[in-house]
Amino acid sequence: MEVSVTSPSGGRVSIASGPVDWTAPNGFVFFGQQVTISAPAATAVDPLVIVFRLDASVIPEGQRHNTIEVFKNGLLVSPCTRHTGVAEPDPCVSGRKLLHDGTVQIEVLTSTASEWNFAIAVPSRQLPASPPRSTFDPERGARGPNQNPIAGSGEPSNGGRAQTLTVILLLVPSIGGAALAGSAALWKRRATVRAKRFRWK
Repeated sequence: MEVSVTSPSGGRVSIASGPVDWTAPNGFVFFGQQVTISAPAATAVDPLVIVFRLDASVIPEGQRHNTIEVFKNGLLVSPCTRHTGVAEPDPCVSGRKLLHDGTVQIEVLTSTASEWNFAIAVPSRQLPASPPRSTFDPERGARGPNQNPIAGSGEPSNGGRAQTLTVILLLVPSIGGAALAGSAALWKRRATVRAKRFRWK
């Protein structure tokens, strides 16, 4: 998985993956790993832009880019109702793409970062209740350390001046421990942190 975060105001951004600890609502099942993102709060008018790229190997059989749902803090993320880069509702899915290698790309606009999961609909004998759709959900409280985190982070060093900060992290499913073997950080007007390689133990 590859995750990128673009912040309109700069600041420290971190991304980590781990086991799913939210319960999927009736009619859905989560797959893959949970992604936890920390970033400075933005606004619905000038939101954070988060892009998830799901490798074809983690997508359940028979599913496509238009059948995968995104959940934030356990709440289903609705499609954006505007096409001007505004998070309406907040958060919202602003785009979906099926890339040439089978990778699914999903772009989300949100005023806050928090915890993200991916789900597919599953048959149910009973009519499932519609999962709650988020219009506003504040950050959850402090959480304990991830047992097996794979994380990337960045912080600007430009004296606090406003900037656009982009953090990119490649997340690879692991068996056992994982160590981040490569990273790069460079801040000017736009900053990028990329995890280039992982070493598995």
